[in-house]
Amino acid sequence: MKTPAGAIGAWKLCGCSPLHLVLALQDSEHRDFEPLLAGWKREMETQSEFYARSAEWNADRADLAALEGDFTAAKKFYGLAIDAGWRNPNFISRDLRKFLPQDPEFDALLSRMTGLINDERRSLGLAPLTTVKS
Repeated sequence: MKTPAGAIGAWKLCGCSPLHLVLALQDSEHRDFEPLLAGWKREMETQSEFYARSAEWNADRADLAALEGDFTAAKKFYGLAIDAGWRNPNFISRDLRKFLPQDPEFDALLSRMTGLINDERRSLGLAPLTTVKS
């Protein structure tokens, strides 16, 4: 993973999100941040027809859109991801996704995710999660 292309290749093999690496590069103002973001976007676009209904793909697409500043698209993709069954406690805490603006529509998505996770937890006899404000 010495290059953005190598990082995209590793991402394709592991099936994980490159979000953590992208954010680390952004935080450190590393020169590979923009090339990796662009490579991630190109790869997502090539997979769009195949993965359009995938929860994880839509969540990644939402993260990518938000990092590019397209918050309207990000909200749409997060909504599609949630509709497809994406549940992620890290999403409701905002700790990882500090790049999301404070916005009533994002807050509604966070509340929706919290409610769905807590419904599932209740059905299993588990205590509900609480929302952590960053």
